[in-house]
Amino acid sequence: MERETQTETSSSKGNTMRCTQATLEALGIFGVCPMTGAGVMSAMSKVYKTIPMDIEWNTGLADFVAAHQSGKYYIASKGHAMAVVDGKLTDTSYRNVTNRIKVVLAVKAETKTP
Repeated sequence: MERETQTETSSSKGNTMRCTQATLEALGIFGVCPMTGAGVMSAMSKVYKTIPMDIEWNTGLADFVAAHQSGKYYIASKGHAMAVVDGKLTDTSYRNVTNRIKVVLAVKAETKTP
């Protein structure tokens, strides 16, 4: 049985956008539309302290979201970027949140301290 999670599937403007741009907007970074995950990381590192997370091999998307009910995270599955903010998934692909989708990268975004 799959877990039920809240999902955002588009921007607040109602426009279709790249998954990388939607991910950054969910994390509070606007005006950037990178083409790759490396571009997401570059934009994030200008605003946040980025902390790569150790994730278990074969971690399902629904399990990751359920386990991260607080904080900001950039996550990626094969060829796709998403964000989890306080347990809410932002995803432009309009897919169901299931454990068939595997998380291959997870990075926590924390406020930078001077």
